[in-house]
Amino acid sequence: MKKLFNKKNISNLALACVAYFFYYIIYFFIPYSVASKIGYLLGVYLIAKVPIKRRAEVLKNMALCFPNKPKSVIKQIYKESCGNFGRVIFEMPKINKGFNLDKYVKIHDENNVKDYSKNNNIILIGAHMANWEMIAKQANYFQSLFYAIYKPPHNPYLAKFFVKMRLNVSKRIYPTQLNKESIIKFNKKLLEKNTNDPIIIAMFTDQKTYEGITTTFFGRKVTTLNLLPRLAIKNHIKMYPVRCVRRDGIYFDMYIEKPLEIVSTGNTTEDIKLLTQANNNKIEEWITKYPEQWFWLHKRW
Repeated sequence: MKKLFNKKNISNLALACVAYFFYYIIYFFIPYSVASKIGYLLGVYLIAKVPIKRRAEVLKNMALCFPNKPKSVIKQIYKESCGNFGRVIFEMPKINKGFNLDKYVKIHDENNVKDYSKNNNIILIGAHMANWEMIAKQANYFQSLFYAIYKPPHNPYLAKFFVKMRLNVSKRIYPTQLNKESIIKFNKKLLEKNTNDPIIIAMFTDQKTYEGITTTFFGRKVTTLNLLPRLAIKNHIKMYPVRCVRRDGIYFDMYIEKPLEIVSTGNTTEDIKLLTQANNNKIEEWITKYPEQWFWLHKRW
């Protein structure tokens, strides 16, 4: 009983209730384009202003990533990034059931991965760019079981909320928390390698983790989870980068790019490290091209 009514639990529950309230208000009463615009304005004029301490840290990271850009440009990128984040929040309720995906999202499947995945296990890597929830929506694009590995928020009520929301986004998606149990499960499934029932494992790999290996990202040392490269190399699976790009505010291009090159050095540990670094390099390439569409508020460093 004490655990239920402690200050932290009440705060978490209150935040989740607010999230549910706004989710259904937007879902039932606000058109998609209007919701996206409202989110953008709130992002630019509210999220970009607070909290002050976090804002200073993000601007510092951005300046280190783009040393040749003037401060005015860095601040504008940060402002637009917050606007994009605001859009994501307000677009999430609208990309639920009934969303006209073909109208707003154009898929560029450069290597015909859709057909390849019918008979082969594959791994998809992405990043928190544009509206990253649209990538979850693409689970319907494939015919295989789609396991989305995610790092749950600390708020247990919000964690349940996000799982429920993503299940509504796609009937094929299986949200799976990142933990030791899930890693064991995927290893087992991949080793079975039943071509009549292939699976897709997807994850955003641009988050800060406390487990993994030391790599570089924009020239700075970071810890990167090497779970997917390890699964890819040990099970001989192709790892495809999936990039989401926002255009004209509410429209998106989804690129399924060619698989990352797996370099064979004769040392499996070194091969995994090289593939993990290649993963970081790919995301760095995307951010350099569209810096205002990445979620800079993440504590990546």
